[in-house]
Amino acid sequence: MNNALKSIKLCFGINCSFMPGLDSAEYENQYQHIFKPLISALYTLPELPFTVYLSGTLIDWMERQHEEFFMILDEMVARKQIDILGGGYYAPFFPLVPPVDRVGQIELLTTVLRKYFGKRPRGAWLTASAWEPSLVSSLCTCGIEYILLDKILLETSGFSGVDGYDPVTLEDSGKTITALPLDNRYRNLDRFSPDSFYDEVCSSAETARERLIVVFVDQSSLVSLFASVDEAASWFNVFLEKIGQPDSVIELSTTGRQTKNKALYRRAYISTGMSPYDFDEVQVPDDIRILSRTSVKHFLVKSDSIMNLYAKMMYVHVLVNQLRGDKARKKNAREELWRAQNNEVYRLREGETFSCSRGLRSLAYKSLLIAEKATRLRGVFSPSVITFDFDMDGIKEYLCQLDSLNMYVHASGAATCPSREAACLSTILWAPTTSRSSARERFPLAAGYLPIHSTRTSP
Repeated sequence: MNNALKSIKLCFGINCSFMPGLDSAEYENQYQHIFKPLISALYTLPELPFTVYLSGTLIDWMERQHEEFFMILDEMVARKQIDILGGGYYAPFFPLVPPVDRVGQIELLTTVLRKYFGKRPRGAWLTASAWEPSLVSSLCTCGIEYILLDKILLETSGFSGVDGYDPVTLEDSGKTITALPLDNRYRNLDRFSPDSFYDEVCSSAETARERLIVVFVDQSSLVSLFASVDEAASWFNVFLEKIGQPDSVIELSTTGRQTKNKALYRRAYISTGMSPYDFDEVQVPDDIRILSRTSVKHFLVKSDSIMNLYAKMMYVHVLVNQLRGDKARKKNAREELWRAQNNEVYRLREGETFSCSRGLRSLAYKSLLIAEKATRLRGVFSPSVITFDFDMDGIKEYLCQLDSLNMYVHASGAATCPSREAACLSTILWAPTTSRSSARERFPLAAGYLPIHSTRTSP
């Protein structure tokens, strides 16, 4: 069948990212078992177009250890097999991040992608499809033309004709962006056989109009999808053979190719929400529609430790953006702040190990302390008293910073802390392991959101 008559455009993709805080040996293991087989398989299958998002954590490690990874990707980009997405450098939940940091992270990733692939990305990856309407302005400021959103957010928008199989146009403050439907039902694609997946995709076909299906495969599924078992063809080889038949209604594409020629899409308004598939337990189908309207800020309210970290991050954001004069120092401070905005730090997961949760948040606190320290002038100190709502409970707290002692006053109590930076660092890193109530009873400064170094100049 001629491609012009194929009514389903199918785009495959992958979110390539590393969990922050792992050692180099663990990253090397993931590279050898996931990412190296992925690019090798794609290189030998030029008829399989793919869309790829690369996180900053992965890019930083690949630059040091396997720069050939970018060379192979660049070759596939040049032959228009691979489309590279932009987004946040450290894969943040964008609704949790202030607008200036959203723009900064997107521009940082754009700069790196231009370095390796010679052009700006036109699309952006939103972690967990975490969405709020104000993101439109930030994305447009960075030259982003389209994003991927979970199709359930689109189909539950309540607009006639918006069923999650077509792009839509979103507007905020006079700026517009295109949202492509991302079908997360197939993220674990290895659970489907090539035949069953083909039949499910074809069941959505309508002769009246063209439909778009975007599938981003989970990293855990990649090995079984590209591997050949007992000399049998791999999952993708079988699927490619099936869609190559004359009567197939499916055409493979990339997200960039689908948006290159501007078309008139339906307008829609998508309220705050996120992909329901990023919640651990969905009991019944009705829950999916409810969860799709749940803001990612639900994580903050549900967990005291996450809320404390978020409050600390927002306070350091204020300090960093007040820094003037020394551009290099401000740049370093902002990058440390952005490291602490990685989505993995702010997630709630059922069955998450205590050590994993503690390690991720300790790493974030360390980055925030480094950023906060960078905002202070060396050798210049003036005793000061700061009033600020550090923990975002609606009541301001007091922090008195002296030469050898810091004193903190909260509505529920008070505490003192030596100004030695080492003691302060250990105090902060203890915070993720302690509940908010016990922290205040034992040592209020240990809540993790307190600027307790004594080297800060008065604001």
